[in-house]
Amino acid sequence: MIKAVLYRPEGSIHSVYTVGYEEEIKMSASEMGLPYLIVDEEIGFKTHYVQNKQLVAIPAAPSAGHEFDYATKKWVLNLDNLRRRKKEEIQYEYEEAVGSGFLVDGSMYASTIEAQNQIQLAVTMQQESAALIMQDGSCSMVNAEQVKEIGAAMLQHLSDCIQRRSDAVAAVDAARSASDLEKVTF
Repeated sequence: MIKAVLYRPEGSIHSVYTVGYEEEIKMSASEMGLPYLIVDEEIGFKTHYVQNKQLVAIPAAPSAGHEFDYATKKWVLNLDNLRRRKKEEIQYEYEEAVGSGFLVDGSMYASTIEAQNQIQLAVTMQQESAALIMQDGSCSMVNAEQVKEIGAAMLQHLSDCIQRRSDAVAAVDAARSASDLEKVTF
């Protein structure tokens, strides 16, 4: 079997073929208007490029925010990629913070979606007492006054998390360099 690649003028790999005859590659290359190169090894679209009719391995990226520029044959920093990754990191940290619980009078209450719904229902229904989930998984019976206080504390916890996320995302959008982005924390 013959292994070959069709490649673009700047050297990026367009397609990889394994065929029985070189004529099959020539036909595909002709139809697409691209040059081809017969290769001895298995390659990937993002692991190699072609330069001077030679297959060249792309070196490891310096960071996840870099993209390989086939025109210059160098890695270049892509700030948009870094921003996207930083926002994903912030979202993960936000979700962790939201679910980490909140403190009321020395007791740590759970803030999972289930616990939030339970607290919201107790507040809305103006229950005289309610069994609420604690962060450690146990339950605690609380009276109507405590339900209100816990509801207000939960709302403050969620608002604080939302504000922290909003501030962090705004800082990511305002960042003008990779070092600016590294400084952004949730």
